[in-house]
Amino acid sequence: MKEKVCFHVLPESWKEGWGDEFDTGNEDLASSFLDDLEDLELLSRGESEEGRPLVLWRWGRGPIKVSLLAGCHSDEPLGPHVLRRWLKRCTRGAGDVESLLETFSFYICPHINPDGENKNLSWVKKYPDFDAYVGHAFREKPGRDLEFGFPEMRKENVFWTQAMEKEGPFDLHLSLHGMGYSEGYLLLIERHVQERCVELQESFSRMAKGFGVGLHDHDRKGDKGFLYFGAGFSSTPEGKAMKGHFLQIGDELTASKFHLSSMEWMRSLGGDPVCLVSELPLFYIRKGPEQSVPGTPTQHMALRKALGKGLKSNELLDFQLEALGLERGCLSMLSLIDMALIQVAKEKGFNY
Repeated sequence: MKEKVCFHVLPESWKEGWGDEFDTGNEDLASSFLDDLEDLELLSRGESEEGRPLVLWRWGRGPIKVSLLAGCHSDEPLGPHVLRRWLKRCTRGAGDVESLLETFSFYICPHINPDGENKNLSWVKKYPDFDAYVGHAFREKPGRDLEFGFPEMRKENVFWTQAMEKEGPFDLHLSLHGMGYSEGYLLLIERHVQERCVELQESFSRMAKGFGVGLHDHDRKGDKGFLYFGAGFSSTPEGKAMKGHFLQIGDELTASKFHLSSMEWMRSLGGDPVCLVSELPLFYIRKGPEQSVPGTPTQHMALRKALGKGLKSNELLDFQLEALGLERGCLSMLSLIDMALIQVAKEKGFNY
């Protein structure tokens, strides 16, 4: 799998060692043994509503400020796993990173929602068991959904925003998300910067094809504020648009539960940052029973309908479901981060 990857900014040695199962828990990342490492600084340490550790690290000393956030949706374990492994690499030597550390400063929150993560452990520990995922995945509803809770809906939102606002503005923000199942990879790009990211989109498309997954093609026709940028690409979610949608249909209670997304809040700090949301699936549909229609994820919709009827994996063979797997998932996520770093570095005049 690693032979399909070509990093331009991240160390080549990072193609190895991403594990066979998801890392969980922030406890070891909050330990004091990390505090004295060169170029790695624990900016803030806090607690979740249920008392689990929250941590925000800064790694690097470069002028380009990069925010890496994971765990806003508690049933999406790939992003937190990548960032936890990233931080642990810093503790034992991160490879050839001098140029990286001189160019970028990374602000890394490996999991902003450890309480939600704890509610998902039963299936996360069994991945890639599709039935375990379907039967036990937990996601917070509006009013508790951290991605739409900035700056201060929950204690966890406050922890992150209070620490980050002292460091802003930023040049790049990635909120690492995922999908349970899809027809391929999806990248959400903040609408104000999409025209700047054409090369990034081309690189992402090649990466998805290279990993044999393809792109998830969903044109929502502007529903709830999502703009369509072509197969595999849409705009990032906006709390203001979600609120407006529910107000338009007369649901004031649901509208009141939406605050800013992390991307909206990040832009409020100024600096016109590139803001991205990764949407990589835990499972993807290799070939479904429905006829594909451009802009409409027909296979995804058919699978969701089948799951609504209570069908199990042995009854879903027509969908040819395949687990993305940790190695392919981690390398894909790192490839996206590498592309995004190239994007902002070129914008700032660095030669990559």
